[in-house]
Amino acid sequence: DEKVYGLPCLLVIGWRGEPGVHDEPQHVYQGGSKYNTKLYTWDGTYLYQGGSKYNKKVATWDGTYVYEGGSKYNTKLLTWDGRYIYQGGSKYNTKLATWDGTYIYQGGSVYNTKLYTWDGTYLYQGGSKYNTKILTFDCTIPIPIIYLIVGG
Repeated sequence: DEKVYGLPCLLVIGWRGEPGVHDEPQHVYQGGSKYNTKLYTWDGTYLYQGGSKYNKKVATWDGTYVYEGGSKYNTKLLTWDGRYIYQGGSKYNTKLATWDGTYIYQGGSVYNTKLYTWDGTYLYQGGSKYNTKILTFDCTIPIPIIYLIVGG
Protein backbone atom coordinates (compact mmCIF):
# COMPACT_ATOMS: atom_id res chain seq x y z
CA ASP A 1 0.00 0.00 0.00
CA GLU A 2 1.47 3.35 -1.03
CA LYS A 3 0.16 5.16 2.11
CA VAL A 4 2.13 2.81 4.39
CA TYR A 5 5.32 2.30 2.40
CA GLY A 6 5.46 5.74 0.79
CA LEU A 7 6.89 7.48 3.90
CA PRO A 8 10.17 9.31 3.29
CA CYS A 9 13.18 7.80 5.04
CA LEU A 10 16.72 8.98 5.61
CA LEU A 11 19.25 6.21 6.20
CA VAL A 12 22.61 7.21 7.73
CA ILE A 13 25.43 4.65 7.77
CA GLY A 14 28.65 5.29 9.66
CA TRP A 15 31.98 3.46 9.61
CA ARG A 16 33.98 3.16 12.81
CA GLY A 17 37.73 3.76 12.34
CA GLU A 18 39.45 3.44 9.01
CA PRO A 19 40.17 0.46 6.74
CA GLY A 20 43.26 -1.53 7.65
CA VAL A 21 43.74 0.14 11.04
CA HIS A 22 42.72 -1.88 14.08
CA ASP A 23 41.08 0.49 16.54
CA GLU A 24 39.29 -2.00 18.74
CA PRO A 25 40.54 -1.99 22.31
CA GLN A 26 42.34 -5.08 23.59
CA HIS A 27 42.72 -5.76 27.27
CA VAL A 28 44.99 -7.30 29.86
CA TYR A 29 43.13 -8.62 32.90
CA GLN A 30 44.42 -9.32 36.37
CA GLY A 31 44.51 -13.02 37.27
CA GLY A 32 43.05 -15.97 35.38
CA SER A 33 39.76 -14.58 34.11
CA LYS A 34 38.47 -11.98 31.66
CA TYR A 35 35.93 -11.05 34.34
CA ASN A 36 38.65 -9.64 36.61
CA THR A 37 39.88 -6.05 36.68
CA LYS A 38 41.16 -4.64 33.37
CA LEU A 39 44.69 -3.50 34.15
CA TYR A 40 45.73 -2.33 30.68
CA THR A 41 44.38 -1.70 27.19
CA TRP A 42 46.57 -2.49 24.17
CA ASP A 43 45.99 -1.16 20.65
CA GLY A 44 49.09 -2.49 18.87
CA THR A 45 51.22 0.60 19.48
CA TYR A 46 50.23 2.05 22.84
CA LEU A 47 49.70 0.49 26.25
CA TYR A 48 47.06 2.37 28.23
CA GLN A 49 46.45 2.22 31.95
CA GLY A 50 43.12 0.58 32.87
CA GLY A 51 40.29 -0.52 30.61
CA SER A 52 40.13 2.37 28.14
CA LYS A 53 42.13 3.93 25.30
CA TYR A 54 41.19 7.29 26.82
CA ASN A 55 43.35 6.64 29.88
CA LYS A 56 47.02 7.52 30.34
CA LYS A 57 49.51 6.01 27.84
CA VAL A 58 51.99 3.93 29.84
CA ALA A 59 54.24 2.83 26.96
CA THR A 60 54.75 3.05 23.19
CA TRP A 61 55.93 0.09 21.06
CA ASP A 62 57.55 0.29 17.62
CA GLY A 63 58.57 -3.36 17.12
CA THR A 64 62.07 -2.96 18.57
CA TYR A 65 61.84 -0.48 21.42
CA VAL A 66 59.45 0.12 24.30
CA TYR A 67 59.31 3.83 25.10
CA GLU A 68 58.09 5.42 28.29
CA GLY A 69 54.65 7.03 27.95
CA GLY A 70 52.97 7.98 24.71
CA SER A 71 55.83 9.06 22.45
CA LYS A 72 58.79 7.58 20.57
CA TYR A 73 60.72 10.67 21.67
CA ASN A 74 60.58 9.57 25.32
CA THR A 75 63.11 7.37 27.12
CA LYS A 76 63.67 3.89 25.69
CA LEU A 77 62.80 1.47 28.49
CA LEU A 78 63.46 -1.83 26.69
CA THR A 79 65.04 -3.12 23.48
CA TRP A 80 63.81 -6.32 21.78
CA ASP A 81 65.53 -8.45 19.15
CA GLY A 82 63.04 -11.32 18.98
CA ARG A 83 64.79 -13.40 21.63
CA TYR A 84 66.24 -11.09 24.27
CA ILE A 85 64.88 -8.13 26.20
CA TYR A 86 67.61 -5.59 26.93
CA GLN A 87 67.57 -2.80 29.47
CA GLY A 88 67.21 0.65 27.91
CA GLY A 89 67.81 1.56 24.28
CA SER A 90 70.66 -0.72 23.19
CA LYS A 91 71.43 -4.38 22.52
CA TYR A 92 74.74 -3.74 24.27
CA ASN A 93 72.97 -3.16 27.59
CA THR A 94 72.13 -5.82 30.18
CA LYS A 95 69.95 -8.72 29.02
CA LEU A 96 66.97 -8.66 31.35
CA ALA A 97 65.14 -11.68 29.94
CA THR A 98 65.25 -14.42 27.31
CA TRP A 99 62.24 -15.68 25.34
CA ASP A 100 62.04 -19.15 23.78
CA GLY A 101 58.44 -19.18 22.53
CA THR A 102 56.88 -20.44 25.76
CA TYR A 103 58.98 -19.26 28.68
CA ILE A 104 60.44 -15.96 29.79
CA TYR A 105 63.75 -16.64 31.55
CA GLN A 106 65.63 -14.34 33.87
CA GLY A 107 68.67 -12.74 32.23
CA GLY A 108 70.40 -13.81 29.04
CA SER A 109 70.10 -17.61 29.06
CA VAL A 110 67.49 -20.36 28.79
CA TYR A 111 69.42 -22.09 31.58
CA ASN A 112 68.40 -19.38 34.04
CA THR A 113 65.25 -19.34 36.18
CA LYS A 114 61.92 -19.46 34.32
CA LEU A 115 60.10 -16.31 35.40
CA TYR A 116 56.88 -16.81 33.44
CA THR A 117 55.09 -19.29 31.19
CA TRP A 118 53.01 -17.90 28.30
CA ASP A 119 50.39 -19.85 26.34
CA GLY A 120 48.95 -17.03 24.24
CA THR A 121 46.08 -16.28 26.62
CA TYR A 122 47.43 -16.72 30.14
CA LEU A 123 50.67 -15.72 31.79
CA TYR A 124 51.63 -18.09 34.60
CA GLN A 125 54.07 -17.47 37.43
CA GLY A 126 57.24 -19.52 37.02
CA GLY A 127 57.91 -22.43 34.68
CA SER A 128 54.61 -24.31 34.57
CA LYS A 129 51.01 -23.95 33.36
CA TYR A 130 50.03 -25.52 36.68
CA ASN A 131 51.26 -22.46 38.55
CA THR A 132 49.17 -19.40 39.35
CA LYS A 133 47.68 -17.48 36.41
CA ILE A 134 48.77 -13.91 36.99
CA LEU A 135 47.41 -12.26 33.81
CA THR A 136 44.79 -12.99 31.14
CA PHE A 137 45.06 -11.50 27.63
CA ASP A 138 42.30 -11.18 25.02
CA CYS A 139 44.72 -10.10 22.30
CA THR A 140 48.15 -10.75 20.84
CA ILE A 141 50.69 -8.69 22.71
CA PRO A 142 54.48 -8.43 22.26
CA ILE A 143 56.65 -10.19 24.85
CA PRO A 144 58.51 -6.96 25.85
CA ILE A 145 55.17 -5.32 26.68
CA ILE A 146 54.24 -8.34 28.83
CA TYR A 147 57.61 -8.05 30.53
CA LEU A 148 57.00 -4.37 31.17
CA ILE A 149 53.53 -5.07 32.62
CA VAL A 150 54.77 -7.64 35.11
CA GLY A 151 57.67 -5.43 36.12
CA GLY A 152 60.47 -7.74 35.03
